[in-house]
Amino acid sequence: MLNEDIDFNYYQDQKGNWLKYSPFQSSSLGTKYPSRTHNNNKFMKLKDFGPNRNKLVIEFLEEAKDVAPEIAFALCLQFFGGLRRGEVVNITRADLDVKFRKSLSVQIRDNRSILFSHLKDTSAENPKRLNYLETHLAKQMILDSDLLWDYYEAHMKDLDIKLKTGFLKNPMVVFYDKNGMAMSGRVYEKRFKKVKRSFLSKLAKSAGREDDYMFLKDSYWSTHIGRGIFTSFLLDMDLSILQIAIARGDTNIESALDYVDGKTTIHYIDGLQNELHNAPIEDFGSIDQTIYKNKWLNGVATGVRKTR
Repeated sequence: MLNEDIDFNYYQDQKGNWLKYSPFQSSSLGTKYPSRTHNNNKFMKLKDFGPNRNKLVIEFLEEAKDVAPEIAFALCLQFFGGLRRGEVVNITRADLDVKFRKSLSVQIRDNRSILFSHLKDTSAENPKRLNYLETHLAKQMILDSDLLWDYYEAHMKDLDIKLKTGFLKNPMVVFYDKNGMAMSGRVYEKRFKKVKRSFLSKLAKSAGREDDYMFLKDSYWSTHIGRGIFTSFLLDMDLSILQIAIARGDTNIESALDYVDGKTTIHYIDGLQNELHNAPIEDFGSIDQTIYKNKWLNGVATGVRKTR
């Protein structure tokens, strides 16, 4: 039992109700938290939205639609396909393999010479997957749902309008900046942070969401969290470590192992790495269709449908 007096701080939610902040957050108890300045500390870096992932993904995308709609569909590609920032901003219309409301795949290419000739430094636009996969083998399947297709449809309609009005400087652009140029990786990161700030602010004011707010507020996370969320969806589908690595387009098993049980033995890792090397390279970035239909479309995806 505590023998100290605790001063509670209060905040008002959107309905005018007064609620208490956690007494362990910036309180007179002097609770110590790891420094936020150590963003490179792997222990501090958040890889996923946690157990309330499905709800938070929907809410984050809805916030993006309101705050930065130009990247809302890009976030879908990260959350449901594990694309990295540099891979997203490199996308052209020709790279989208679309069967509307049925399937979506993205061909990963290095389009920097086409999209970013106006930039002197394109390191933030580097499509990392091409460091270890040939271009014709670097294709990523996107987990589809009604939510994904709603955002895709809205984004493509917006692109058509921007193209007809002459706003887009390059007709191949999919994600654009305020000047109608291809959106750079750094601008994308800024837009993401804008959504993140607004999302956390709204979450802080929502009654009964203190756990979600504190979980996301006190950890470091950026655009790369989309790859972690995608991996967690794959785990929810009960894919094996090997299947997850292939679905993510990884040629090294340890990248996928960062998200699973740390008790896995070195011997087991070596065996999986050999299996990965023997897997057909053209399968990388894809998911077995039987598993996809049974475990995603008839299971996990039902939790990430748009709420109306």
